[in-house]
Amino acid sequence: QPEAAAAADEDEWKFPDRKEFDMYLDKPKRTDLIKLFNAHNRGLAVWPWIWTQPNENGPHHVIIGSVSIDVLERIKRIKETIPNVNLLVITDRDSVQSLPEGEESLYRYEC
Repeated sequence: QPEAAAAADEDEWKFPDRKEFDMYLDKPKRTDLIKLFNAHNRGLAVWPWIWTQPNENGPHHVIIGSVSIDVLERIKRIKETIPNVNLLVITDRDSVQSLPEGEESLYRYEC
């Protein structure tokens, strides 16, 4: 049972309760990023989260939409070029599960 509880907690973090947010997008698109950003700047709780604070450790890259082997290759090239890059991937559960190693495919590149 502890493994089931841990999995449920992890799932809740990735796919939180929409009632906890002022703006919740199930399938965000690239064009939604500015909407999320503006709502966040107005003090609204948004999902997916938007981080806008300066980061002295490296630049940010945000990838929105379905992930595939091609997207993973792009992520790999970014990471090789800028090792300390902060990568945020906003996608859906089905897209992640379609990757060869599921979430581990993204974690490998610190997404």
